[in-house]
Amino acid sequence: MSNQKNKENPGYYNSARPEILGLIPENSLNILEVGCGSGDLGKVCKEALGAKFVAGIEYNKEAALLAGKNLDQIIQGDVEELELPFAQGFFDCIVYADILEHLVDPAKVLKKQLLHLSPTGKVVASIPNVRYFAVLSHLVEGNWTYQDEGILDRDHLRFFTLKEMLKLFAEVGLKPSFIGENLNPQYYKNTPKEYPVNLTIGRLNLLDLNESEFKDLFVFQYLLVLERL
Repeated sequence: MSNQKNKENPGYYNSARPEILGLIPENSLNILEVGCGSGDLGKVCKEALGAKFVAGIEYNKEAALLAGKNLDQIIQGDVEELELPFAQGFFDCIVYADILEHLVDPAKVLKKQLLHLSPTGKVVASIPNVRYFAVLSHLVEGNWTYQDEGILDRDHLRFFTLKEMLKLFAEVGLKPSFIGENLNPQYYKNTPKEYPVNLTIGRLNLLDLNESEFKDLFVFQYLLVLERL
């Protein structure tokens, strides 16, 4: 059984996620949000993007009730067990905002739900980056301490680097058309003038980092838009 954002704090589910909204193609008339919380993002999709139909899947019963007021259709339950009542190719965009890391088998879920994505449709996803420098610093000291939120959220079942994210999506027939990130501001304060560069994180010394390897250490979340291979 997956552990899909099973939070007690109702505020955990309330967010319009502007960084995700900006990735959804403007011509998306039919949108599915997996792990939709209270439906704030879907509501904005209808208002700002002119989406005609927005459906949501939500594990938490209370959040699903709230989402029912904002979305055209809400399905409450475990996404890994659900069969969706939509035609093949119906959706122009499927959104996985901080949900894939909560699943036992994200590849299985993606394969099943991609049947409902149109041939030219897009997938939008946000996923935490476990190669983040703060996680590495704790790991070097032998710590892997779960928290109420963040990369080591106690509800996370899967952990991804960017390479592993791309492997997951390639496995289900997707390739990135855009890769963005949420960066720790320290990146801008520590950006070297030339590469390769060495970086010390606590007692960990990383050698000969190129520009993308260095930047990746300061990314706590990747934002991706994906299309079919």
